[in-house]
Amino acid sequence: MLADPCSRCGRTLLDLRREATRDAMRGSALLCSVPACPLVQRVMGFPDTPRARGSLELHGPSPPAVFVGRHGYPDVTIGPLLPATPETSPGLADSPAEWAKDLDIATILALRSRLYRSKSPARVTRPAATHALEASRELAMSAKPVETEVTLAKPARLAPEPKIDSFAAPMGPSVDVVDARVVSHPSVPRRVDAVVSDVHVDAATGANELYDAGISGYHIQRLLSVGLLGEEAKRKLVPTRWSITATDDILGKRMIEQVKQHPVLDAPLVFAGDLFGNYFQILLMPRIWSYEMVEAWRDASAPAGWMVGHDIEGYEGRTGYVEQVAGAYYAARLSVLEHLERIRRQASVVVYREITEEYWAPLGVWVIREAVRTAMEGKPLVFGDVQSALRHMARKSRSQEWLKVAKLPAEARAQTTLREFLED
Repeated sequence: MLADPCSRCGRTLLDLRREATRDAMRGSALLCSVPACPLVQRVMGFPDTPRARGSLELHGPSPPAVFVGRHGYPDVTIGPLLPATPETSPGLADSPAEWAKDLDIATILALRSRLYRSKSPARVTRPAATHALEASRELAMSAKPVETEVTLAKPARLAPEPKIDSFAAPMGPSVDVVDARVVSHPSVPRRVDAVVSDVHVDAATGANELYDAGISGYHIQRLLSVGLLGEEAKRKLVPTRWSITATDDILGKRMIEQVKQHPVLDAPLVFAGDLFGNYFQILLMPRIWSYEMVEAWRDASAPAGWMVGHDIEGYEGRTGYVEQVAGAYYAARLSVLEHLERIRRQASVVVYREITEEYWAPLGVWVIREAVRTAMEGKPLVFGDVQSALRHMARKSRSQEWLKVAKLPAEARAQTTLREFLED
């Protein structure tokens, strides 16, 4: 399938992935620039010809899901995501944890490409009280699908051309709306209602209170994005792409301080997992908290055939945004911290991700979050020393280039802790 050429342009899915990944790093992009690409439609199970809707009304159950754009910031667009066709399980259209368990890339693209992104203009600070904003906020608060209606500026086409993004999950076409309304009662968790109503608590505190109450990070991210968290005067719309990483960072920072209070891990551990052609190895070393993520992906232009990127933080943390790994860094860090908090230990952590050609369409950073979370729930391999753990990881790696840039393993080999000195 990966090597099958398109009947119109001759490109393969691997060609499309390289182009789409490059474009998605700069913002959302079509998986293929060819309208109604026959190859993409065939892989996703769509008919050969897009169907025209011809209606100015779009209605159905939102998963619930909303999207806030970033282009033109601080003037952005906001609106609900709605299915283009009747959905028997609308909640599945925005459930990354379920996608990771049961679905493949093509199915996720097909599922998400049927979600229209309705958009209406808004200012990030003190946005005008439009119906689109009101509907988006009601959806963001709900824990279950909500029947929603939008009136379009012009008729929509059912075009099965998924828009992909390096941060957010794929979506279908965008449509301009002149009105939007929620037509069923949202199911709002009591804790969500309480935190949203509290206009005297800052966004970080509110987000962590929700997380402690069992509200998922995905739900918290929606609330942050539509401006429902934080002190009243500071609330604002946050583009979805930014709110995803902000939520991971907010939850992670508080958890780091908790993890630092726990004893150091007893021995080196290596966890492993994979998802959609992303292969992970996670090394926990018996040292005080520090964190590094390394990514490697094939690139024929690189000297060894692999490009490598990495970012790192020490015990005191970072002062700026990561430069190379981007949102994946924060998503993986949160999943590792959840595990360390669960076992009540601290460690020096290295997350290594290999991106193979099996991952033929970028799906967003949720892939990293869910893959690492699942890996950390598995049984680790226990090693007598860090060097033995690294030899094992090297044997399991397709590329050895990551070992040349990873800093924390080198520090662990070069520096003997007081504990290790006393044991010797």
